Amino acid sequence: VAPFFFEGGRITANGTHYVVDKSTGHAVLVPSGETEFAKDAAFGYAASDLEAWVREKVASGSDDPTRRVVVRRVGLDVIRARDGPDKIAAALLDV
Repeated sequence: VAPFFFEGGRITANGTHYVVDKSTGHAVLVPSGETEFAKDAAFGYAASDLEAWVREKVASGSDDPTRRVVVRRVGLDVIRARDGPDKIAAALLDV
């Protein structure tokens, strides 16, 4: 999961997904779990942290809400590193 939707004012930084709120005349980053969309009865969620969001969605879509899921975060520092591809492969193979 690597969400970014510039036109919709959605960005992710350090694993947290934000919505850009310009309603005050200034751009303010609001954690996505605190938005009105997150409170939607059908599609809502509580987590802004993407690892927690994935776990939340897996649990809500499962017959077993205690089901555990392994989630790995690969940051831009790893992706941009000289040995980034090797580090990404190692993280994915560790799942």
